[in-house]
Amino acid sequence: MPFYENIIHHASVIRATGIVITSSNIVAHIAGMLHKKTILIHPHQFNNHPYWEKAYDNFSHYYPNTFIYKMKKNEDWHELKNLLMYSS
Repeated sequence: MPFYENIIHHASVIRATGIVITSSNIVAHIAGMLHKKTILIHPHQFNNHPYWEKAYDNFSHYYPNTFIYKMKKNEDWHELKNLLMYSS
């Protein structure tokens, strides 16, 4: 079933989680709208999205519950792993 045909189901799954870890996609926006604690992984090679450009101390201006982790380079996975371990 295509995602957009069952967006209510996906929102209920996101609502049931303790924390959402995602990339820049519709899941990040749903979690932000639901005020769910979210870590958004923004890969180095991705272009900036207007929702993630405006950040205050790495938190989204539009979704204050969303922490934006902008990778400095493609091999930045160790730093991300440490962030994820201490955020839960």
